[in-house]
Amino acid sequence: MRELLVKHSLAGYLVPSGDAHQSEYIQERDKRRHFISNFTGSSGLALIGKDHSWLWTDGRYWNQASLELSKDWTLMKVGVPQTPDPENFILKNFPSGSSIGVDPTLLSIAEANNFTSLLSKNSSQLAFIKENLVDSVWEDRPGETIQKLLILDVKYAGRSLEDKLQWIRKEIADKKVDSIVLTALDEIAWLFNLRGFDIPYNPVLISYAIISQTEATLYLNKLKLDDESSDYFKKNHITLKEYQEFFGDLEVLSGSDKAVWIDNNSSIAVYNSLKNLKGLLVDKSPVTLEKSLKNPTELNGFRQSSIRDAAALVNFFSWLENEINGENSSKLTETSVAEVLLGFRKQQEHFLNPSFATISATGPNASIIHYHPDEAKPVTLRKDQIFLCDSGGQYLDGTTDVTRTFHFGVPTPKELLAYTAVLKGFIQMSKLIFPNNVTGLHIDAFARQALWEHGLDYRHGTGHGVGHFLNVHEGPHQVSFRPKAMASLLYPNMIVTNEPGYYEDGKFGIRIENILAIKEHPVDSGYTTFGFLSYETLTYVPLDYKLIDVSLLTPNERSWINEYHLNCLQLLSPLVKDEALAWLKRYTQPI
Repeated sequence: MRELLVKHSLAGYLVPSGDAHQSEYIQERDKRRHFISNFTGSSGLALIGKDHSWLWTDGRYWNQASLELSKDWTLMKVGVPQTPDPENFILKNFPSGSSIGVDPTLLSIAEANNFTSLLSKNSSQLAFIKENLVDSVWEDRPGETIQKLLILDVKYAGRSLEDKLQWIRKEIADKKVDSIVLTALDEIAWLFNLRGFDIPYNPVLISYAIISQTEATLYLNKLKLDDESSDYFKKNHITLKEYQEFFGDLEVLSGSDKAVWIDNNSSIAVYNSLKNLKGLLVDKSPVTLEKSLKNPTELNGFRQSSIRDAAALVNFFSWLENEINGENSSKLTETSVAEVLLGFRKQQEHFLNPSFATISATGPNASIIHYHPDEAKPVTLRKDQIFLCDSGGQYLDGTTDVTRTFHFGVPTPKELLAYTAVLKGFIQMSKLIFPNNVTGLHIDAFARQALWEHGLDYRHGTGHGVGHFLNVHEGPHQVSFRPKAMASLLYPNMIVTNEPGYYEDGKFGIRIENILAIKEHPVDSGYTTFGFLSYETLTYVPLDYKLIDVSLLTPNERSWINEYHLNCLQLLSPLVKDEALAWLKRYTQPI
């Protein structure tokens, strides 16, 4: 890498986490930052210098990064006041006039403009290098995955491709542009009612799309088509082109007199291809919000898939408690029990695959927020330690994301306090009634208040959107203390997770997570300035009564838990039997 810096006259080289579509989760072949740094977290930015390297990542990953980075790297903790952002770090530590290289397909317009603006203060600049320097040294880089794409039946999608094309063409007309360029993989999957298997856990297809009033062009690897999908696209008058033709078509478009709309999160490479257009509109894609507003069919799919998923989890936790108290407890590892959970999910109707890599963490490992077990170094579960399991499934009718924390022995006083404080925040968010003109930033503190009263907190957001048989992390909304949570108001029919936690480094971690649907909340006050919203709970998996300090709960909180557990019992009893049913009844007893 450093020889290539010299070849290209670079003082440094940036390696972002994403791919050419600014995806959070990416193909193995696109995990360049992981390859070059050994850091496996999903978020971070690497900077390769001539003599040293740096990695920026947020509080979710500090513990993990400190374990995975070698001595050749310095961890830059994003969010700590004394940690400069990458742009200002380069200004202060690299010579004036430096060229910092980057692959332009991997940097968004906003990111590139921010770097360019700040680096110009000392005559430094971003150098857009078409050759990806990491690829040049990655000798065994994986090839592209070739799997046939899936056409999602309208009985699951709720809206036809024809209907969605009519909708987006109206959006195009309203913006007074001729066409729109889509680069986000989940937006393309949603619009065309297609699902792919190119990226683990996220059912998307590596693709681009351009839609005008008369044409819709999809750029993809045609080897992923079969007769059914080819006929589907032909019937809907979709032009199919090879993925590699996209930037060439942008160059042709740039020489026209057309007005074109691109999303402001598109890559700087897309922007640079079209920047000479007089009618270039850089604005948020309308698909981002529309996709997040679930239609009745999608909402019902979330309800049904969540119940089936909960049955799989009850079967799993029942099995796990029995095994950890049995003769084979020494054979239970984080990875082996995660495989058992997958087996229970596979028994459920419409299940395809997990929605993300299961976080199966015992004891100190649970304190690593995005921990992933290492198969080469199996860790055995212990009765005297907390076990945290964060998992989810992709079903034809919905996507799930559930976290439960259990203790199969006797919890410590600190564990009881922490779990109960997390639970109180979880209940507060579940019951929340809030104005319809707020963002997730405005309500994030409700989930933290009980923790704050004990001087505790957590370093991640409280909730994220969830796609419908799509990405488990979906925007534009989120519930968080981070400024990005201001990007969107919260609207009825959005899906959001509720997942407060607490993590004591090297000791234990706690998180409780449900999926919620935002709904309108009727009020009789006569107040008409704005309306109110509340939540519908979609996830019904019992909580661990052994970790609850009932003395810290209010009567209303106890009532909420008992009502929640009664719903768990009523919804899941028909779906489980024998030992699992006995476990369900025991864990849903009133407290």
